[in-house]
Amino acid sequence: MNLSNQPTNKNPLVQHAARLVLKRAPGVNFFAQDIIIPGMSGGEATFQTRLDRVPWPGESLDRDPLEITFQVDENLQNYMEVWNWMAGIYYPDSHDQYKNLSSVSRSDKMNGVGVFSDMTVIVYNSANKPQHKVRFQDAFPIAISSLRFTTKEDTVSVMDATVAFRDRHFTL
Repeated sequence: MNLSNQPTNKNPLVQHAARLVLKRAPGVNFFAQDIIIPGMSGGEATFQTRLDRVPWPGESLDRDPLEITFQVDENLQNYMEVWNWMAGIYYPDSHDQYKNLSSVSRSDKMNGVGVFSDMTVIVYNSANKPQHKVRFQDAFPIAISSLRFTTKEDTVSVMDATVAFRDRHFTL
């Protein structure tokens, strides 16, 4: 029996072992419930031979957005952190509002100011110690879910919202 192919760490990754660090929206950090690290897919090309089509790796790589689902606090503070960020990017009240957002220094961006914000997802091991950091550089929100209120439910349900982000670069 060949034991050289055995993994050195046999502990599986668990779903609840991650934490979000996003300085631009600290309320989202605290209430984050689901963090979906982007999947990716590569394009493919095919070329025809006399007998068959042969697949070949394409020239592009597409990534899904980073998605974070969080509980909305009763003051809507964390929801408004993202909503105001998006409004400043996509639908500012004035040219100055967008100009102020987009003309910040790198150090201000690191402190959670501006159009972009760096994000980190810290992944913990089975001993609940930080094992890995997934870094997203120059992230920005592209969508936030609606808030649905209803009087049809008899039980108290907690409101969730999901925000999707794009980024310029990420390292896994």
